[in-house]
Amino acid sequence: MIKKSVFITLMLLLLLAFSATSVFAGQPPEGWQAEYYANKDLQGNPVYTQNEAEINYDWGFGAPLPGMPVDCFSVRWTTTTHFDQGNYTFSVTVDDGVRVWVDGDLIIDQWKVQSPTTYSAQKQLSAGKHVVQMAYFENTGSALAKLWWRQDATCPAPCPPVNPPDPCNPCQPPVVNPCPNPCPPPPPPDPCQDPACDANPCYDYVCGQENLLIDNTDPGFTWGGPLNYRHVGFGGYGANFYWTQNTVTTPANYGKWTPTFKAAGNYEVFVYVPNCNATTTNLRYRVMHNGQRHDRIVNQYQYSNQWVSLGTYYFGGANSGL
Repeated sequence: MIKKSVFITLMLLLLLAFSATSVFAGQPPEGWQAEYYANKDLQGNPVYTQNEAEINYDWGFGAPLPGMPVDCFSVRWTTTTHFDQGNYTFSVTVDDGVRVWVDGDLIIDQWKVQSPTTYSAQKQLSAGKHVVQMAYFENTGSALAKLWWRQDATCPAPCPPVNPPDPCNPCQPPVVNPCPNPCPPPPPPDPCQDPACDANPCYDYVCGQENLLIDNTDPGFTWGGPLNYRHVGFGGYGANFYWTQNTVTTPANYGKWTPTFKAAGNYEVFVYVPNCNATTTNLRYRVMHNGQRHDRIVNQYQYSNQWVSLGTYYFGGANSGL
């Protein structure tokens, strides 16, 4: 009996973890010099001056330190620490006002009364020592102050995409456009490279059925969830991909691939894990096919520029999705 196991290759372009490290991994080993003031304007002499390991405070409705007021206070943190060369994203979550400087350049300026809000800014840094400073004030009510940073992944300029295999001639290998960029994916797995094909090439694949490849810019892709959590990266098929950070809150961001099959049959589903911005250890794929649902968990951290099989499933010819 002929096994109709035609590949459907779907690009993994929703990267549900930009960083696998803890949120506050971006902290200086030297710590921070902290100055606490009993007013909102960093005026006069500080009530406290002390060294602190990180800026990660949720004081609620209490005072930050004994003898400090519960409202109308301010803090200045300063550190000089080493950075490797690269582009960095600095982020804060505060209630109320905040300013952040890197080497004297004001990169975040949100000096106002506000509920808990997160802000981010990017800064290109050379290798060596740099000065980071954060100023914060609390008005009334709950008080919250957090600062962290991470080095952004570096991808070279986008390169020409890999041409998918000819759907009516699966024995013909895909054509790879020459490119020095390490970020674009290799070609989809070639079904004709199976050792069992040696005696009778492609005996278990059926010409005339399509290989489907759905990119994030194709009509079959749907991107859902909050707009402010969506990001665009460079590399992969079509020279770009979407990514979002892990979150424990709802609603979550998600991607859905909906291929249109011309013929029913067994299709092996592949997703592509690039080497950029893909480090989540618990990414769930949901394959809907022929009235059934199968969930598959992929540890992206184990793969880099690799196609990963989610299994072979029977599709009845109607639209299905991941």
